[in-house]
Amino acid sequence: MVPEEKEQVARVRIRNGSDRMARMTLRPLGSIYEMTPGAEYEVRARGPAGDPPRVEYVEEGVIVMGWPGCVLSVHLVDPFGVPRLTDMVRVVRAPPALELRLHPPERERAGDDE
Repeated sequence: MVPEEKEQVARVRIRNGSDRMARMTLRPLGSIYEMTPGAEYEVRARGPAGDPPRVEYVEEGVIVMGWPGCVLSVHLVDPFGVPRLTDMVRVVRAPPALELRLHPPERERAGDDE
């Protein structure tokens, strides 16, 4: 019997509380959402148990990072506070890191004739 993989679900609301445009970027894919002043989005993440989503605040806005294997869904929150689906992004698993093996050059052997 195959063990059941645990699922993780998370959500975060992000509101542009400034009086200027802001940018929300989903990583690692780089999807960009321009946020007008007062705009509010809810980002939902669902996928295999792992690291939690990360939110990083930068000068031009905010970056939301999912974990490998999760699906991020972006919901624009309407004036009544109800999130409406805007977009969905799958965070693919990165390939395993390439292993680099360094082999010393073969040395010339002196006196092989012995």
